[in-house]
Amino acid sequence: MSVNTVVLSGRLGDDPKFFNSKNNSTVATFSVAVSDNYKDQRGEWQDRTYWIKASAFSSYLVEKVQNLHKGYQVFIQGKLTSSSFIDKNTNQNRQSVDVQIESLTILDFGKTKDIAQNNSMNQQQFNQQNQYQHNQNQMQQGQQQYGQNGYHQNSMTQRSYNPQNQNDNFNPDLPF
Repeated sequence: MSVNTVVLSGRLGDDPKFFNSKNNSTVATFSVAVSDNYKDQRGEWQDRTYWIKASAFSSYLVEKVQNLHKGYQVFIQGKLTSSSFIDKNTNQNRQSVDVQIESLTILDFGKTKDIAQNNSMNQQQFNQQNQYQHNQNQMQQGQQQYGQNGYHQNSMTQRSYNPQNQNDNFNPDLPF
């Protein structure tokens, strides 16, 4: 089994760019600066910044990206994708690793409120979008805590039904 999941929080390095794909759908791309820090050999803290290219393909996400500008802080969930291209300057074959966005949350709440008002989005729609994102986060937390099968991983033990065992109280005909 393998997992291809990326979670990033960072700031846009430039305004998003939009273009039409071969199948006439709109694609949005932008770069996100994500940072971390580490101690160097002298024991001093150093900051390191990575620039990650992110792409949105679904119409819902492209619409959200239209509200973003350089410097906005975002939270992205997605998956890694790779592509190869020929560098125009060196004529060499290059490879790029990008993030295909599956979920996008704008973390600059003051700016998000302004965006909602500027786009004539009523407060109810705005709250529904925030509630949807909150529900998605709650589901993910539940899956982490309870796993795929719905059982708390630390408190439940599995037991198999053995019809030969008369002391087994398990009844497969019960509706629950």
